[in-house]
Amino acid sequence: RAQAAAALTYLAPDVICLQEVDCTLEELGLGDTYESYAAQRQGGRCDRCVIAWNKERLEVGPAGCRTILLDHHPPPAAFDSDPSHAETGNVGLAIELRVRSDPGKRCITVATTHLSWEPHKMDVRAWQLHQFFNLVSSHGGPRILLCGDLNFQPGSQPHQFLAQACGLVSAYSDVEAQALTKSHAHACPGGFAAMVDYIWYSSTWFSTRKRLELPTAEGLRASAAAGSCSRTAPQVSGQGPVPTVLSPSWPSDHLVLAALLKLTNPVMDDWDFD
Repeated sequence: RAQAAAALTYLAPDVICLQEVDCTLEELGLGDTYESYAAQRQGGRCDRCVIAWNKERLEVGPAGCRTILLDHHPPPAAFDSDPSHAETGNVGLAIELRVRSDPGKRCITVATTHLSWEPHKMDVRAWQLHQFFNLVSSHGGPRILLCGDLNFQPGSQPHQFLAQACGLVSAYSDVEAQALTKSHAHACPGGFAAMVDYIWYSSTWFSTRKRLELPTAEGLRASAAAGSCSRTAPQVSGQGPVPTVLSPSWPSDHLVLAALLKLTNPVMDDWDFD
């Protein structure tokens, strides 16, 4: 928690999307500057998704906040013979925000979720994402930011759904084939390392000005070879070992993503949003 708090303090973003939160925002260093909205995961689980925003710069728009309980939007009965297959307790949330000083009072919809992680439930993830996007897009206007631990890799069906059917763009689209957001030596035999966390946005309204650099498999291998990383090594796509990102200095198998986005409106002046 202290390491996560230090990272958030350093980045000082306008909007923060968090998943698997099991502590107070004060413990993450967000108590004074930010307001927040949370969605508790179902089934007695202790973690939740959170969207926090800088309350001095941003305010909630007319559409307000919405909690999305994905178990309340099950797939058709023929989806799987076992109804519990799709009951994962996963949640998401959406909130409409606007910049206080913007004379046009333009709103954006920020959404975050944590989708099913089980390797054998790609069908569940695809259905959850389809339902989540539909609910998010109906919540506010067309300016959408969708972030989270989505648990699918570039090129997968859910990834193609957002990029092709929904017209969204990933802030890391040009490096997704090499970049890693998660590396866990014990997730499965041989370990697991891939890009499964994302920042997606409506390309009509946003563009990426800059972003936090993510490591690559080769970069982590090089660090390990240089002696700066001596952790247990998972395998990636049949290549050499990739060190896990779990360590005393970063106690998570996920890394932070951050981007400075430019919101463009043909009528009003541009403004930046990070």
